[in-house]
Amino acid sequence: MTIAYLLHGIRTDMEDASQLSQNAGEPPTGTIRVLLVSEAFPSAEDAMVEKLLDTLLTLGHEVTFIAREGLDGHVGPPVLQSLGIRTYAGDHERLKVLGKLTSEPQSWAIEPLLREKRFDLAIFTEALESGVSVPEQYLGLIRTQSPGTRIMIITSCLYEPGQRPSARDRRAVEEFERKEDYFHRQAESFERADLVLIVDQDHLISLLAGCEIRGLGPCSNESISAAIQQAVKTQPTPVAASPPASVLQVETLFAARLSGRTGLQRILGQLECYVLLAGLLMSENKYVEARAQLRHVFGRIDGSFEADDFVTHVTTLLRRCYRILGDSDFAEMYAEAARSMAIDRRAEVSRQPGRKGTDAPLVSLIVPTYNRLPILRKCLAAIEKQTLSPDKFEVLVIDDGSTDGTGDFLHHYRAPFSFVHLRQSNSGTGAARRHGASEAKGDYLLLMNDDTICDPQVLEEHLRVHNRLQSQCWAVLGSFEYPSEAQRRALTYYFCVEPFMFPQVSMEDGCPYGYSQFITCNLSIRRDAVMDAGSFSSIYKLSEDTELGLRLFEKGYRVLYHPAAHAWHDHLPYPARNLIRRARVYGTDYFHMFRQHPRVMKEWAMPVPLTAMDEQNAARILAYVESNRKDVEQAMEALEKWDDIDFASVLERNRDTAKMVLTLFRQAVPAIHWFYLYETMFQTMVVELNLAHMTPRAPGSFAAGAAVASR
Repeated sequence: MTIAYLLHGIRTDMEDASQLSQNAGEPPTGTIRVLLVSEAFPSAEDAMVEKLLDTLLTLGHEVTFIAREGLDGHVGPPVLQSLGIRTYAGDHERLKVLGKLTSEPQSWAIEPLLREKRFDLAIFTEALESGVSVPEQYLGLIRTQSPGTRIMIITSCLYEPGQRPSARDRRAVEEFERKEDYFHRQAESFERADLVLIVDQDHLISLLAGCEIRGLGPCSNESISAAIQQAVKTQPTPVAASPPASVLQVETLFAARLSGRTGLQRILGQLECYVLLAGLLMSENKYVEARAQLRHVFGRIDGSFEADDFVTHVTTLLRRCYRILGDSDFAEMYAEAARSMAIDRRAEVSRQPGRKGTDAPLVSLIVPTYNRLPILRKCLAAIEKQTLSPDKFEVLVIDDGSTDGTGDFLHHYRAPFSFVHLRQSNSGTGAARRHGASEAKGDYLLLMNDDTICDPQVLEEHLRVHNRLQSQCWAVLGSFEYPSEAQRRALTYYFCVEPFMFPQVSMEDGCPYGYSQFITCNLSIRRDAVMDAGSFSSIYKLSEDTELGLRLFEKGYRVLYHPAAHAWHDHLPYPARNLIRRARVYGTDYFHMFRQHPRVMKEWAMPVPLTAMDEQNAARILAYVESNRKDVEQAMEALEKWDDIDFASVLERNRDTAKMVLTLFRQAVPAIHWFYLYETMFQTMVVELNLAHMTPRAPGSFAAGAAVASR
């Protein structure tokens, strides 16, 4: 162990402690009142704690012992109590956080104990392998409840920083991040303590918060006594310098989300919250802090944890952190590791792409359209400029009952590539894409919208990825970007910087994603995969892609983001009231999706957690809608005021105002979306589940809302 490792992360100067009372800063005389907190009562493998207790008793000090987990060692409470040591076993509040809450009642709590007795010195043993160490759980509590108490950490393990992995695989990544997590968490605890006592090959080394290192010789009563005297002469660290340990911040910030969870569910909830907190920190450009929260995931799980989609997602987010922080080598390594995790347990594609004849196209572009002829013209014009040879692809435009002259235009349209015009009565995009996929002849489908304006290389970029990964189960998602004119309106600027409508905003190049990113604005996949999964469902009007993506996901397919396949989103202007129209369509779609795929209700973060499409959940939705109507209507009014304001000039001249407006949209847009989605979902449930007896307290309010949305 080098001195550099020992000192890394330890603060180099003590903060002013003058705010503490003079009595709190004076070292005690005579008997020292010691609070010793360890994971368990002393065991045969824990000679350090036994020696510490022996020294404290030999010196005549008063000792209170807390065994956090209450496990019986070969020296248990009766023996310790016979020596005059007060003992407390099984701290339920702390065990709950560890996912180890027992059913035995707890007759004590540490907070009253700290109010009852003033301790001169608190000694914590440390082991990060337990999940959350004793210092991480108790140090901040002692600082707050007993600010005059000096704090000592005693440990036999100094964690070293991780060695940069050379292998681009999940095991190397996980091991590196776990070591980094342990190293920085230990440094954080050391920094917050008044003295650290390190048992190094039966010798003691003391490390003050101010980085003074002293060798105390063999681990004996004398050296331990010297360390205790050194600790009690130290000025306690001010309360303001002791925030919650990094690994426990989620317990405060997401208390409501974690409330009621015990055992493994509590730990899994914490892992999810580390990711949520990392996302919030990233939105504030705090990527170092975000990386620390993501590392806690690997610090809390062992190497046997399966490479599931959650771990893949964490690795992808770490890739983003390293990219933003300027470590391009690590960023690429983590992208490759994420891809490796995504295919770790998936079967390979059994069939290789094969042309169906010399005239058969390689790719079929599927483009549904409805009453948007001017935009469709731009879409087709961009396809005409593709660098891929025209004989290698076909374009199928499905006219979903347009009445604006689209049918006549398509009938007379002449293209340099194979072109198919399909027409159907107005049935929605699900039916249109299903129609197109059934008629397509290509080995691959490129699924687009009529407002997708492709760059010339889009087809070649999609095929390049498929050719490289053709034996694996991938859908390839290209970028979908608003043009610069979107900055002229606050709502479309919000869509440019937030992943609310199109998640490409926050996706990472070359990384894998799940079914929620199966977005048919610029996505390619093998046609036989789509047909084997049952193709698109005609029942969905806007969510047909997510629903098919879920079925493909369950067959082993994942989405690979490839932004080099770039396209523009030509959908301007986008008035705020369009949010209501879209949300209402999603309301009906989601009713069918939740009933068909109940797993989605568990996996999606929603303001009203749902468990089924039944009367009980309909009542919960109705209560949410009735209690939030006024706030949502006010939010809608606030957003509409920005429809005709040149937001680009606000961005240029008043960044603070622009930031405030963006904060408003971050809060208001999701609230509006979910409100009108739930309102329509409730209406659908009333019809589909025969719930006519359930009516809103304000009669006609739903109908009024629908009338407003239709204008």
